[in-house]
Amino acid sequence: MAASSNNLAVLHQAQGQYTQAEPLHKRSLAIWRKALGLEQPNVATSLDNLAETYRAHGRYAEAEPLYERPWPFGRWCSDPSTRMWQRPRTT
Repeated sequence: MAASSNNLAVLHQAQGQYTQAEPLHKRSLAIWRKALGLEQPNVATSLDNLAETYRAHGRYAEAEPLYERPWPFGRWCSDPSTRMWQRPRTT
């Protein structure tokens, strides 16, 4: 159900239908959080998708904290167009 909600939200977002995408992203996020806990890649992806919806809709103040959230398993590359995770460096 979470993946289906996310996929439908991404479709709406790609069509510029941000008002329709937002509640679906939030629904997906809530399902992933409840099922998996907070520190999971699916949750991070849902948060990123929601942030991207906010950004595309000009709601930068709401998007920024979601983009900057630290994750123990990695972070998005500095070039968001790659949409790839980088693992934290260990020294």
